[in-house]
Amino acid sequence: MPAAFVDDPVPARSRPWVDTEDLHGQRVRTASDGYRQRVELVDLTTIAGRGPAWGTETEDLNATLLVWREGEGQPAHVNEERDVAIVAIVGSGTLVVDGDEHVLRPGMLAVVPRGARRSVVAGPDGLRCVTVHRRRGGLQITPREGPG
Repeated sequence: MPAAFVDDPVPARSRPWVDTEDLHGQRVRTASDGYRQRVELVDLTTIAGRGPAWGTETEDLNATLLVWREGEGQPAHVNEERDVAIVAIVGSGTLVVDGDEHVLRPGMLAVVPRGARRSVVAGPDGLRCVTVHRRRGGLQITPREGPG
């Protein structure tokens, strides 16, 4: 079965699942919120959704729950700036890093180095996994080079 990636160009607000970048933008927690005094506990096995189903962001980290049905997953892409940890929670899948295939099963951790090309495809029982990486900075406006 060919992979069916959830990579729809429709705006996030009209998708049946939440775009984690949108969600992260709404949930940045800072010391002024008092978050350093609280622990956020989330049961990732009970959250409904598909694709990026849930996410949170602190001043330092992004965490995203990905929920894929059989054959779905993340298309190949490269994160040039961040190492990414992927933890399989439920189901199974195939993680491809720079052309090498790795099986993901519940409880497995994969650390994908920055600059590596990676994709994930869920196995026959689907895949529920969480990704964690250092938080990206906000958009930077830089002056245009040359005449313009």
